[in-house]
Amino acid sequence: MPFLSISSIARRFFGPLFDVHPQERKKTILMFFYFFLTIGVIYILKPVRSSLFLTELGASKLRFVYMGEGVFLAFIVAAYIHLAKRIKKRTFHALVLGFFALNLIIFWVFFLKKVPYLSAFFYVWVASFSITMTTQFWTLANDTFNPIEAKRLFGLIASGGSFGGIFGGMAASFAVNWMRTEDLLLLAAVVVTLCLGISSHLLKEIRDPDSERESSVPLEEFQKPPSLRKIFSGSSYLIFLALLVIITKMTSTVVDNQFNGAVDLAVQGKEAKTAFFGSFMAWVNVVSFVLQLIVTSLSLRFFGVGTSLFIMPLGVSLLSAGTLFFPLFYLSLFLKLYDGSVSYSIQQTSKEVLFLPLSSSLRYRAKPMIDMLGFRVAKSLGGLYIALFAPLLGISDERLGLLILALVPFWIFVIQKMKGGYFRLLREHVVMRKRHQTIQEVHRATEVLSFLHDEKGFGQVQSFMNARSSLSRKLAAAAYLAYDQSLNDLESARKIVGGLLQEEGLGAASKEKIEEIGADEPTHLQKIEEILIYNSSDFAHKRALIKIIEKLGSQNVLDMFQNTLLRSQDHALRFVLLKSSVRMIQTAPVLKIRRALLKNEAKRELKIYEDIQKVESFYLKNVTYKASKPYLETALHALSDESLERLFNILFLLHPVEDIWMIYHLLIDRDELDQARPHALELLSSILLPPLIFQVQRTLESQKHFSFQRDEIHDSIRRLAFSADKWLSIFSRYLISEMKLTTSWPELLAPSKQVVFGKSAV
Repeated sequence: MPFLSISSIARRFFGPLFDVHPQERKKTILMFFYFFLTIGVIYILKPVRSSLFLTELGASKLRFVYMGEGVFLAFIVAAYIHLAKRIKKRTFHALVLGFFALNLIIFWVFFLKKVPYLSAFFYVWVASFSITMTTQFWTLANDTFNPIEAKRLFGLIASGGSFGGIFGGMAASFAVNWMRTEDLLLLAAVVVTLCLGISSHLLKEIRDPDSERESSVPLEEFQKPPSLRKIFSGSSYLIFLALLVIITKMTSTVVDNQFNGAVDLAVQGKEAKTAFFGSFMAWVNVVSFVLQLIVTSLSLRFFGVGTSLFIMPLGVSLLSAGTLFFPLFYLSLFLKLYDGSVSYSIQQTSKEVLFLPLSSSLRYRAKPMIDMLGFRVAKSLGGLYIALFAPLLGISDERLGLLILALVPFWIFVIQKMKGGYFRLLREHVVMRKRHQTIQEVHRATEVLSFLHDEKGFGQVQSFMNARSSLSRKLAAAAYLAYDQSLNDLESARKIVGGLLQEEGLGAASKEKIEEIGADEPTHLQKIEEILIYNSSDFAHKRALIKIIEKLGSQNVLDMFQNTLLRSQDHALRFVLLKSSVRMIQTAPVLKIRRALLKNEAKRELKIYEDIQKVESFYLKNVTYKASKPYLETALHALSDESLERLFNILFLLHPVEDIWMIYHLLIDRDELDQARPHALELLSSILLPPLIFQVQRTLESQKHFSFQRDEIHDSIRRLAFSADKWLSIFSRYLISEMKLTTSWPELLAPSKQVVFGKSAV
């Protein structure tokens, strides 16, 4: 079956809720179905495991198998890491899944032979199976997606697991009506075989899955770690990550013991217990599915990883407190429902994001230790914790919530440390990437004019097309466009460039006009504001006025700058006002900004940036000869760079920390496909506050990948063409003419009739 149809289905059904870019659709839907099967088979086996164990040995023995799980899993982890280092990833995934399928068939045979205490060993085996399957899946997911993609897509992918849990739980609940509990092991073996098929397909689709995509941790010990012991001893981040997993699972173990005790008392019979556990686990996954689909991605994108990690401990602590006063069967069920659904949705996805700053090679070594061994050691510790303190304090199974409340303060402390460590690693990575940037030659924009005297000099203008200065690039593009439009008339091109330089305020300001204004703050600030907005004075004069009153450094001046910023449609003027405001804040941090006004300015700038990006993307997709004449592409890219700089000036005013500029320069200077870009945007999320961070990330992350409808691109082009900003208007009008858009959209004809370059009308 062609996979394009699956991709189309994914776009239709997931598009309204998730921002899945075209190049991400295939791998996202593959991961979705892989996780669906992975969690589905786990939730077929969990009711079987619990039913067989409770029927043979009873709930009172559970705490002892919890302790046994950690010991057994130590051997599994050692073998897993040993094989992962020596076998190619494709072969390794197939080997693990094939081994598990064979194990299930062997268990089925021995259960039919009524082997004593087999249910205890099977309970331990299922625990190892479930954590190995999920760890293997998430390790592959972490290799496939970067931090920004993960925050958008992991919620969708994890919802596939929740949907699989619903399928698995309901399958177990209904299947026992016409087959034995033990026969469900054969159904599980079939699903594991399907996992093998889809994971093999997925690995083929991922480019070079056996290569290491090193990306994140600048610390030397993370680059070529000599041993796991040295890795953990040298990294507080990994230690606290392991502690987070351990304390989370210890808490869930106490919740699980309390829940199983309640079920053992209330539900009688092996098949009845299997059906109950299957139905209950299906409902856990229904809630988890809803949380993944609606809450998880929104929580991560609006509030970040740190805040999302607090959701589980806060809810569990409140419900545990309730069980102390009302030790009812249904309250224990509700606590287990909350713990299970949040654990497999928000908590799981947030925890996986914490692994993303690590390199691929480190993840394949440290993640199994944390997720597999740490997870089960935590369960052993949880069992020991219950076995020691429940009798010591005289706590019955119905009131084990007291032990949960004792763990919550440590849980919150670990989350705080993880939150700080996560953004520290991101910042160190961004700093490292910033240090290795190559500084290009800086061109002076005014030099463009000096090369327009003759044909030989005109050829030098080409060098300005790659200048760091966006103004140099715009002027060079304008010179070439004017030259083409005026039938190779150099004089016409020279006049256009000279006029644009004057518009940018790079000429000399009139001293007489400046002296007329003076610098008496109370008297003249309002008059200066009116001149900046309405007066037709040359821009050099306005720039000089701003420079003069900036030196006053008062709150009244900053307020006037902000008022003018709000009222002005001239983006060159807005840029100068923003730069002056930034300098004033840096000089006098006590000055107050109008946050609501600046947030609106940020939204306004984001819309401009998005319009430019959409138009540039539309142009690149529809013009085949752009390589030989890249002038318009250069101009549009320069315009987007200027818009981005204006945006980051606004962000700095809202959050005056130097990391803002480091992130900006990295986004400007590096290829957007470099792994530094998503890490820089993720670092930005630690600085900005919602909902602004969501809007900024959505727009900047989508650069070059905008998908748009015909009406959307029409609206964007029209807004730019009719913009009060001269540069936006000039280049959008040229685009309308070059692409002959007035044929399809006659309403764009009005601006295109104006003379733009020299003797020719665009």
